[in-house]
Amino acid sequence: MRKTVFNVLLIACLSFSTYASAAVTTTVTATAGGLSAAIKKAGYATSAVTGLTINGTIDARDFKMMRDSMALLQNLDMTNASIASYTGLKGPSLNTFYATTYPANTIPEFAFAFSLVNSTSLVSVKLPNTLTMIDGDGFAYCMNLTSVTLPSSLKIIGSAAFSGCSSLPSISIPTSVDSIADHAFMGCYMLTSLTIPSGVTTLSGWICCSCSSLSTVTLPSTIKTIGDSAFYKCLSLQSIVLPTTVSSIGIRAFYNCTSLTSITAKRPVAVDLTASDSVFGKVNTKTCALHVLSTSASSYSTAKQWKDFTISADIVGINNIQTDKLKILTANGSVVISGLTEGISFAIYNLQGSAIYNQKADAQTVSVNLPAKGVYVLRVGGESVKFIY
Repeated sequence: MRKTVFNVLLIACLSFSTYASAAVTTTVTATAGGLSAAIKKAGYATSAVTGLTINGTIDARDFKMMRDSMALLQNLDMTNASIASYTGLKGPSLNTFYATTYPANTIPEFAFAFSLVNSTSLVSVKLPNTLTMIDGDGFAYCMNLTSVTLPSSLKIIGSAAFSGCSSLPSISIPTSVDSIADHAFMGCYMLTSLTIPSGVTTLSGWICCSCSSLSTVTLPSTIKTIGDSAFYKCLSLQSIVLPTTVSSIGIRAFYNCTSLTSITAKRPVAVDLTASDSVFGKVNTKTCALHVLSTSASSYSTAKQWKDFTISADIVGINNIQTDKLKILTANGSVVISGLTEGISFAIYNLQGSAIYNQKADAQTVSVNLPAKGVYVLRVGGESVKFIY
């Protein structure tokens, strides 16, 4: 009897495993609120679909259905879908007591968040070409999410939109984005690099908190404010360049960034950190170099928290650098080096000592395109010049 029961259970388990692992993909054309019906019309149960491409129109009700009824959904392509507005109680909001209004062209709040059904199954998402906003907690705690395609129409990334997406290794934020809210990428443990687009002026609080693999962050020259705990516990962050526009840095903004070895502060006068407690708490200020303009040493050496660092007033603005032989300036986004001797070797290094550019001069004046804004060192023969690009 025990053997018979065991065999029955084994067959049942194998049957379930086969069913669960079978890839069921389909493309449907939906009407707002009718996605479930469109999938069933295509001949599939919503609970069986692993890959879904949506054309037509959907609304908040369809997101709730995907979140709560599509347990196996892994790959979702909404590139050619449009999102209609909806007001009612049948959307994904956690509020069930009064009607919620969900705007058009917006991933609704809690669209895929906190679902015991598919928050661990969703792997890849392509968002609609007409999307303008990802609302709060849109993809929060989608723990297997590894790929997100954001459209060039996107303007706003809402609060905690990708918080807890612990498998997401990278995300390309389009230049159209001009607002990224608090906690947007908090707990994205696998995220290694992040480039903030130039339309963004404020880095909200906790935006990258506990992104423990984040080693590279590129800030645009438009950033004015870095919020509280913005990069708290980014254990792998090695260097950061703070543009001249930064005028406010919040409490514990870089707290426990224990791998920091280089901070470049382009602002001529040190940002006042009097009201911002422990901005660089647990950062080793003895081994982390603070690079400032050659004319700014006195400002940083007496300013609260900044003065704790080993200050190197060893950089000059690239707008016009001139030595006895060399002249460096910018033109049309390139670095122009003049005063070279034809045939002489020259190299440009980053602060980690890696050669970014290395060649022989084919003229007395050469133009070089560098990969990113930052601090570099030009070496020609026995002469070295450190500059900000």
